[in-house]
Amino acid sequence: MKHIKAIGFDLFGTLVFVDKFSRRDALQSLLNILQENGFEIEDDTFVEAYLEAVRKFKDEARKDHKETHNRYWICETLNHFGYDVAPGDPRITSAIQQYFAEFISCMALLPGTAEMLETLHSKYRLGLLSNFTHAPAVREALYRLKVNSYFDFILISGELGYRKPGALVFSKLIEQFGMPKQQIAYVGDDPVADLQGALDAGIQPIWTRYAAIHTQRPFKELPEPLETSVPIVENWNDLLALLNGEDRT
Repeated sequence: MKHIKAIGFDLFGTLVFVDKFSRRDALQSLLNILQENGFEIEDDTFVEAYLEAVRKFKDEARKDHKETHNRYWICETLNHFGYDVAPGDPRITSAIQQYFAEFISCMALLPGTAEMLETLHSKYRLGLLSNFTHAPAVREALYRLKVNSYFDFILISGELGYRKPGALVFSKLIEQFGMPKQQIAYVGDDPVADLQGALDAGIQPIWTRYAAIHTQRPFKELPEPLETSVPIVENWNDLLALLNGEDRT
């Protein structure tokens, strides 16, 4: 792959993993903020209604690739309980900030990731393309993890309005790199959002299983035709070797 001049990266499950994060505890903190701001809702009924709203909005996003946001999930939940609030209500904003503060505190780089990015940054243009509803959380996490400076640009679905594997987000990636598709690779862990999305966009997908191996979590097998066209890396040494011309499929 010596023809590659630019590399895009996914974030979650590719460069970082989330360690010891309790979604239930974070939702409880979110609810506590809402209750302190005057919303009288029982804990269990809120969580049940909230998760139902999340499923609804995420199902829609998977169909049309339009990004959703936590503020809409909370707004719909509160509307369900008879509260007439808008997604931009400052009480919703403060609850979201609390939720993501806990999420960010549990994010960690995979071992050797900063060193890998530093090595590649001296040889390639690097970009980040991440599916994430709340863009400020991603930017804050990258800054806290001290890797933001390695990327020439950062694209987040919450700001783009669309998410992977949609064609629009990958076209933005290609546009930002400003070079032929054939010179661009994209590294990700999700067979559909990352790999199929990149393949459909005409750029070279690379499947990383590093996070799954490191966290001892199962990973999905690649469906056809991906299984014959996507190289696999299981650590960052594999990626560096691949880029140096040692193709691994």
